[in-house]
Amino acid sequence: WEAASFLKWETIRAVVVAPPSDLDQSSLLTFLGFEDLNPLDKAEAVFKEITKSTGLELDLICTSLGTILKRIERDKRTKELTKLIALSSEEQEFGLESLGVVGEEENILLVILELGLNPSSVKANLMPMLSLPSDLKNATRQKGLKAAHALALSIISAKTLNITEKKAASERINLTQKVISENLTVAET
Repeated sequence: WEAASFLKWETIRAVVVAPPSDLDQSSLLTFLGFEDLNPLDKAEAVFKEITKSTGLELDLICTSLGTILKRIERDKRTKELTKLIALSSEEQEFGLESLGVVGEEENILLVILELGLNPSSVKANLMPMLSLPSDLKNATRQKGLKAAHALALSIISAKTLNITEKKAASERINLTQKVISENLTVAET
């Protein structure tokens, strides 16, 4: 695709393969490197792997990840956690123990680190994607809405606008279409 773009080709013959719904860890590692894997699919795949590996429910994983990261940040040891990404599994386990992370918390972080992901980035960028309204999830998957735009649009809710959910969804859908058609920046969104 990059070569065809460079050569200014208008069309190419290609086979588009969607990521399988039952990614195992080795496949997940491969797909995480794809630039065109949308952030929603990436988030769902990562959290599905954490759930599968730890046996914990999604809500508990999200709560635990937030708690762990707040504690590490409070102790001013975030850089130490980030450095663990490039280390071996044994070194990661030792590093987590030195950060006071054990048990379920350790298991969650080990899965994230094994995938080569920064736990803080997973919390900040992937976790919010899971709670998007269905219309924004559909726009992200089918219309190419970017993650940052989807998150910006997600504040349009029944609660924040004090309107019905149906009306809020209608407003989001209209504004989502405007964002896409006018190619708005996140700030403009």
